[in-house]
Amino acid sequence: MNVTKIHEKLKPLSWIIGEWRSVTAIVNYPTMKHPVSYTEKLSFVSHQGRPFLNYQSLTWNDLDNSPMHSESGFLHIDDDATSVALILAQAFGVVTIEEGEVKDNTINTTSSHVGHMRLVKHKVVSITRSYRLNEKGQLEYWSMLGTPRTPLTEHIFALYEK
Repeated sequence: MNVTKIHEKLKPLSWIIGEWRSVTAIVNYPTMKHPVSYTEKLSFVSHQGRPFLNYQSLTWNDLDNSPMHSESGFLHIDDDATSVALILAQAFGVVTIEEGEVKDNTINTTSSHVGHMRLVKHKVVSITRSYRLNEKGQLEYWSMLGTPRTPLTEHIFALYEK
């Protein structure tokens, strides 16, 4: 894969392109017994100069190094250079289309569509995400999650370095 050739359309997203690894990552939710610390490898990479980024997230538990969550997909940007769409498939059977905007080294998205395979045990009804490049060159991430029983609630915070 050629990661150096970047499509012109992706320039507003150039700050997020690359391989990131968590420095701190915590997942919590009202249905969990306690917060869980985890490690994450996150990537946003160009695919041979095409006008979108490939996205992948792999996580594992800090206590026993067991695999946790994984998801992959694509980050698109519209011709207006601010509207974005994140299209994701999560390993446990949820797919999302999340739409939002990029501005000043920040991406904010909200789910516009959520789909589930028939076998999903824990349904998701909404998700929001925020990515921000801070003044130290670290990537900050926040996520909120809504389910049929729990309204949109803080779910994840992570801090990454390249």
